[in-house]
Amino acid sequence: MLPIITDLALLRQPCAWVLAETPIDNLVRDLFRELQEHGAQGLSANQIGPHLRVFVMAMNEQPPICLVNPVILKAKGHQTFEEGCLSLPDQFYVVTRAMMVVIRGEDQHRQAVKLRFSGPGARTALHEYDHLGGRLTIDVGKPLTGPRPQRVRANPPSLMWGNPKLPDRNP
Repeated sequence: MLPIITDLALLRQPCAWVLAETPIDNLVRDLFRELQEHGAQGLSANQIGPHLRVFVMAMNEQPPICLVNPVILKAKGHQTFEEGCLSLPDQFYVVTRAMMVVIRGEDQHRQAVKLRFSGPGARTALHEYDHLGGRLTIDVGKPLTGPRPQRVRANPPSLMWGNPKLPDRNP
């Protein structure tokens, strides 16, 4: 398991655009592996090291998604929920985000994609998108006070991945 970066100064640095010639296969493989191992819904490249505009997400039974150089085209509505973050362990914030978002970018194969997310998917995509700009839940939310229930994995690997065959880190 790779360490998750918790240094706020590093996390607040905006990520660089990924150039066409930049190899990302190993990064994407590491992101998906860490997402699975942590049972998280989303993970951005800068949370494991490289400051590149790449994030991955997996929402229960939906196929895992990778977005490279994402750009928000449209956001509508609002939803307010509690959010946590792997980079801010044991901290939770009440955050208002768009209810629906349309994002364009590239997938892990560098093919152009345009994706629409709503509800929890929009919330996760926007949370990860914020990471790429150096914004954290502590910057956009209000601290949740009071006792917290026992932590439950957001996406147990059995729900999120089935029986994956993840490629080796070094092909």
